[in-house]
Amino acid sequence: MPKGKRGEGAVSDGLEICVCKLKQADPNPLPLSAPAAGATPLRRLAWLIEDPTDAAVLYRSGITVRIPRPARFAGHKLILAQKRGGDTTRRAKDLVQAGALIAALKAADRFALSDAFEGACAQGVTGRKRPEERSLAELGPTPDDLGA
Repeated sequence: MPKGKRGEGAVSDGLEICVCKLKQADPNPLPLSAPAAGATPLRRLAWLIEDPTDAAVLYRSGITVRIPRPARFAGHKLILAQKRGGDTTRRAKDLVQAGALIAALKAADRFALSDAFEGACAQGVTGRKRPEERSLAELGPTPDDLGA
């Protein structure tokens, strides 16, 4: 199993696996039986995985998994990018991923994007500029561009 440091994803062959952190004592990485990897337990994933969709992972004969809806994942990446602190490499990766998803969803599923942005805003802390809005300002689209 790959070794992960606290706050870093457990990565196996370029795949980062995250799971909800249920208890403070959850180990990092959290052992998984298949694929042979560990998962990073993260707080505040309930909104992200609240309404998952089915997908297939190309592993041996294939594994069916439940993943976040793409629009919610884009919102999650907008928030996460602002919480990275000094980790500019991962922050840049989050912004690129969010930007790619937003571009695709603006054409394919604008309503889902708008709903997810509103949901992401509801996850933020009031009284300061929301992290998803700060990320959008860096990427270029405005909340109005997302239909929010």
